[in-house]
Amino acid sequence: MDINISSKIDEILQTRQSKLPKIVSEIDRWSKVSLDLKQLDQVITSILHEQHLAEDLRVSLQSINVLSIESKIPKVISDLSWLKERFSRNTINIGVSGKARVGKSTLLQKISGLGEQQIPTGSGLPVTAVRSQIYHSSTQHRATIQF
Repeated sequence: MDINISSKIDEILQTRQSKLPKIVSEIDRWSKVSLDLKQLDQVITSILHEQHLAEDLRVSLQSINVLSIESKIPKVISDLSWLKERFSRNTINIGVSGKARVGKSTLLQKISGLGEQQIPTGSGLPVTAVRSQIYHSSTQHRATIQF
C-alpha cells in the first residue's frame, strides 16, 4: 500500500480514537444530569407539600416539568453511545459506486494496495458488481475475499 495512504488511514483512526475520552465524558455528564434532574423533581415535590408556601411560588414550581426534560436524556445517551461504538472501531468505511468502466476497481486497488488478482479490472463484463469488503491493518498484509 502506498505509504501516504496507509499513514493517512492510521492518522484518521488515531484522530477518531483520540475523541473517545470526550465522548465517554459526555455520556457520564448526561447520566449525572439525569440523576440530578430526578433529585430536583423530588425536591420540588417535597417543597410543594409545604403548608406555608407562597401561592406565587407554588404556581411557579408547579410549572416546572423536570421529568419531561429528563425523559429526553436517554436518547442523548443512546446517540453518544452509538458514536462511542463507531469511534472505537479500527475500520473506515468507504463506499465506491458508479457506472461500469469508470475506475472503481482501480481506485480500490490504489487505496488498498491490492492488485489485479484480488481486485480485478475487466474489459468486458463488470467485475466489481458485487459488494466487497477490504480491511486495513498496519500489522497484517493479507486479503480475505468472500464471494
